[in-house]
Amino acid sequence: ARVKKKLMAQVFPKQRVSILQRLWLWQGVAMASLLFAGYLGVQLLEINTRPGGDQPTVLAAQLVSDTSPLQVLAVVEPVKHEIALRRVSGSANEGRVLELWAILPDQAPVSLGVLPDSETTRILVPAELRSQAAQITLAISDEPVGGSPTGAPTGDVLAAGAMSEL
Repeated sequence: ARVKKKLMAQVFPKQRVSILQRLWLWQGVAMASLLFAGYLGVQLLEINTRPGGDQPTVLAAQLVSDTSPLQVLAVVEPVKHEIALRRVSGSANEGRVLELWAILPDQAPVSLGVLPDSETTRILVPAELRSQAAQITLAISDEPVGGSPTGAPTGDVLAAGAMSEL
């Protein structure tokens, strides 16, 4: 075993790397990372400062009613194609649920789903409505548990609001 160890040490000698040589490697990696981060930062600044319609339009609506205490704020996030909803006041009646509807001019309401009891939620905008999001009026109706059984609003409309650009 001793002869084998001595032979291996002669054939494959251990190379000693000084501390300065090790530091140069890490300094090179750090410098390359900083340059790359700077490049990405410049690209991001150019994208955000371009004139014209490069920025996606953010849409919002305040859903309110004169007859109901329900108030909901809705913001359409254009990149994720989601509607972020925040219930400011009001709730569903006992044994009922709130259902969100998208209404386009001269078209039947499209259900976007039953709203959970939580204060905030996100709902995906269906692909067929994304191009017309600026024309949507959102409405919330009072429905039986599980949502509308007919595919159309069956209960009272508790709040509504049209989308507008922020």
